[in-house]
Parts: sequence; structure tokens; C-alpha cells
Amino acid sequence: MMICAPIWGASRTATAASRWSWRAMGCGFVLATLSSFAQHPWHILILRLLEGATIGTVSASGRLRRQLCPEGTLGFSLGLMQMAVFSGASIGPFVGGYLSDLLGYRHTLWVSGALLASAGSSRSFFAHEDFKPQTFTGTKRPSFLTTTRAT
Repeated sequence: MMICAPIWGASRTATAASRWSWRAMGCGFVLATLSSFAQHPWHILILRLLEGATIGTVSASGRLRRQLCPEGTLGFSLGLMQMAVFSGASIGPFVGGYLSDLLGYRHTLWVSGALLASAGSSRSFFAHEDFKPQTFTGTKRPSFLTTTRAT
């Protein structure tokens, strides 16, 4: 995930960010659901590697948020999104542990997949794109690799 998340966040348009957000949540739904059917530890290993390479929901959602929010509310909306990510990372293991104790691991993975599916569905209903491409004058936008090396 450390390697692939910046790639999914480097989209140049809101349409690409929207597609990647859909892809990320769809892959999360499929891979979490498939994990519930794993029979051997190496199945989980392969599915988790695929999940790390394809998910990137935070990066894609952040880029989509940046494209869709007005300039005056961008800081607030990005801060709100980061607060939601931090809250999920803080509370998620507690809730997941409780659910796995109550329901078992397979059912907990189904719940996880269902939550990703509902997030993807709500994104499609509530995030409406009104993208107007910006024109760049004179200079070419630096590549992802160039900006990564500069930091």
C-alpha cells in the first residue's frame, strides 16, 4: 500500500480520481469477500498483497475531494476526511475484534466487504462531478516522478 497509494492519488482529473475511487472500493469489496473464503494462510497472503496494491481509497478520495470542493472549503473538507480516516484506524481494530469474537472471522470479512460496497454506492449517489478542466498556460505540469524526487 505504501508503494501504490501515491500512484492512485496522482490522477490529473476529477474523472480519473472518480474512476480510481470506484476501483478502490470495488477491489476492497471483492478482496474482503474473497478473504472470507480462504482455506490456507497463503490465500490470505496473496489477497492482502492484492489489496495493498489495488485499494488506495484514501488517496483516490483525497484527490476527488480536492477536485470537487470549492477553494474556500477545501482545507475543512480535507481535514474532515483525515479525521474520518484516523477515527476509522483507531476504532476499527476494536470493532473488528469485537465482531470477529461475536460472529467469527468469515462473517466479519463479509461485514467489511459490505461496508466498502455501501461506501462505493453512497459515493456514486452523493458525489456529483461538475468538472471544468483548467487550462495550463505555457508550462507543462511536472511528472509524478519529478515531484516525488523533489521532496
